[in-house]
Amino acid sequence: MIIEWLSFPLFFCFLITGSLHSQPQYGMGKKQEILDAYTRLALKYDTIPKPLKTQNLNRISVAQLANIVDLSLLTEKDSWDLDLLKSEYNLLIDVSPSGLNDHSFFKNGHLFSFQNKDISLQIDPLLYLAIGDDRHSTTTPFRNSRGLSIRGNINKKVFFRTSIIENQAKFLPHIEKRIVDRNAIPGQGFYKRYQSNIFKKINGWDFLNADGILTYQPSTHFRASIGHGSFFLGNGYHSLLLSDYADNYFFLEFNTSIGIFNYKNIFAELAPIGSTIDVPGDLLAPKKYMATHYLTIAISKKLELSLFETVIFGRKDHFEFQYLNPLILYRVVEQKLDSPDNVMLGFDMNYKIGSKTKIYGQLLIDEMKTGEIFSGNGWWGNKIGYQLGYKQLDLFGIDHFDIQMEYNAVRPFTYSHKSSPKLDYSVASYSHYNLELAHPLGANFREGLLLLKYRINRKWSLSGKLITARVGKSISENIGQDILLPNDTRVNDFSNKIGQGDKTNILQLSTILSYEIRNNYYADFHFQYRKEQSNSGLFNEKSTYFCISFRANISHQKLDY
Repeated sequence: MIIEWLSFPLFFCFLITGSLHSQPQYGMGKKQEILDAYTRLALKYDTIPKPLKTQNLNRISVAQLANIVDLSLLTEKDSWDLDLLKSEYNLLIDVSPSGLNDHSFFKNGHLFSFQNKDISLQIDPLLYLAIGDDRHSTTTPFRNSRGLSIRGNINKKVFFRTSIIENQAKFLPHIEKRIVDRNAIPGQGFYKRYQSNIFKKINGWDFLNADGILTYQPSTHFRASIGHGSFFLGNGYHSLLLSDYADNYFFLEFNTSIGIFNYKNIFAELAPIGSTIDVPGDLLAPKKYMATHYLTIAISKKLELSLFETVIFGRKDHFEFQYLNPLILYRVVEQKLDSPDNVMLGFDMNYKIGSKTKIYGQLLIDEMKTGEIFSGNGWWGNKIGYQLGYKQLDLFGIDHFDIQMEYNAVRPFTYSHKSSPKLDYSVASYSHYNLELAHPLGANFREGLLLLKYRINRKWSLSGKLITARVGKSISENIGQDILLPNDTRVNDFSNKIGQGDKTNILQLSTILSYEIRNNYYADFHFQYRKEQSNSGLFNEKSTYFCISFRANISHQKLDY
């Protein structure tokens, strides 16, 4: 019998956020530098107990933060962060009382901006050009991405944002293997093969991606959005609840914020398979669905707690309408439907210590029996994951020298589900487009990571990252690492433990030196060493990678696993 953790009443109605929905980005088009600046200022200077501060990054939240901050307390580098946010969200543009139009070309890094008392519009180029060399590979990793971003609002009630990016890319060998195995590129959708007409060594993948969000906000308490995008829930570098590792998807989001409460509903249409690149004909791809509740309470100025629940399910040509109820507990509904779907619960916590330190954590419960937990017999159905993390700003008193440490562990078979009738895959696995909706390592792993960031001056910044992981991989049998495999094909019911199977150790060390040419235009120098070694030798892989890149209004793509 599955333990019932769902005893919390959910008090509020639908709602949505028209914001930068995710934190670190596996896909393209998000601006990590903007999020970093906002997160630092919110942690250091915003003491109002309001939930999800760092997850609701938009013009309104930035304006509220700018009004709260005591300018006399800002360090010089904090002032740079605030200037970056103001420039990004046009807070420096003052509309005259007469309502005259204010427009400009090539100002503050924007291609075009327009604003009057009723309408604002901003158009930005998106560019990511990178080429590198891997000492242990004969191929040439590269990236050539070009696109456009458009966003704005009407009467400060209707907000819109869209971007489209055309890409050609070749990845490091361990990512290339994942693409072939899964028929999916991390953070992307359909793709095709690419071969340069000029350089024989330049080959890889060609793919197009886009996102778009339309938000209606009639008041400060309620927002509703419809769009194509992704989400990231949590304060960590990774999320065990919901991350943006997979491709964008169609969603409806409702977000209600009243005082110390924030209640988020997400309804999404997902894909149970990967790219149909090798399937002839124009066939309608199958579908599956997700419904998610995320209730956050700002207990105090320091403590924030969240309750998460989600269900993944497949139906033939329709949504399961019972899951549209924004208040009911999904496990209750799923049981009444004879338990055909994949329901998961989660808890998220972050606690602020002083003005520069935060600790955070997550607990994910896919399935669990208290009796089996305490028996210690390794029952396969104890499917849980947990995260512990620590963030510190201005380490050793050095302004903008920040550290983050994080530990993640997920038991075998977590996120997976049973076989689907008449199909050779599990529709209800916690995945989209053959990629994980949470941590990219799937399940059956332990991971530790250390991140360091230092803003040297207004132009130069340096970051470093160390990631170590132990993953139990499958050679021929299902030992619980691959969440796409139906869990009723498991080898054992008992004696399951994290790391079982072909023990594989992963070590990754990377550093990036960035130079800001102008607002949101960067030149980067990137080094990465990665070594993967398994007991069997089947998963051994090594790369020593050097790369130079130029990017405009795009963050580095995060491919860390």
